[in-house]
Amino acid sequence: MDSGEIDRREAVKVIAAGTAALVPLAAAAPPPAPKFFNADEFETLATLAEMIIPETDTPGARAARVHEHIDLVLSEETPEVQKQFRAGLARVRAEPAARRGEALSQMSVPGNAGHEFFLELRRRTVFAYYTSEIGLHQELNYRGHQVLDRWSGCPHPDHHGDEA
Repeated sequence: MDSGEIDRREAVKVIAAGTAALVPLAAAAPPPAPKFFNADEFETLATLAEMIIPETDTPGARAARVHEHIDLVLSEETPEVQKQFRAGLARVRAEPAARRGEALSQMSVPGNAGHEFFLELRRRTVFAYYTSEIGLHQELNYRGHQVLDRWSGCPHPDHHGDEA
C-alpha cells in the first residue's frame, strides 16, 4: 500500500471519531421553537402541564417536554380545536401568574367554567408524558419487548373476573 493511502480500517476509525465529536453538539441544540403557540402561551402551557404532572422522584411534564408535544399536535389540528384550546389557555393566562394554579384547580371541578379545557389539557398532558422517554421508561419502568419464561397473571386476586 502506498504511504499516501489509508486502509479501510483507518478510514472507519476516522469517520467514527468525527461522528463521536459531533454528538455533544447535537445534544446542546436549543429547544425547538413553538409551531402553534406564541412564546408566552408556550411557557404557560409548560407551566400548566408541570402542575398536572409535577417533578417528584421522577422528572415532571416540563422535563418530558410535554408542552412541545402538545404544541406540535395542536399545530396540525382543525381550526376549531385550535380555537377552543387557545381560548381555554387564554382564560388561565388572564389570571396573574401567582393565581394560575388556583385557576386551574377551579377548572378541574365539574360544572365550573373552563372544565372542558381542563379535561382536554389533562388528557393531552397525560398522553404526551406517558408516551415520552421519561414517562415510559423512568416513571413506568418499561423495559421494552421481553420474552417471559412464564406468566403468573395479575397479582390482584380481585382482578381475575372469576368471582361468583
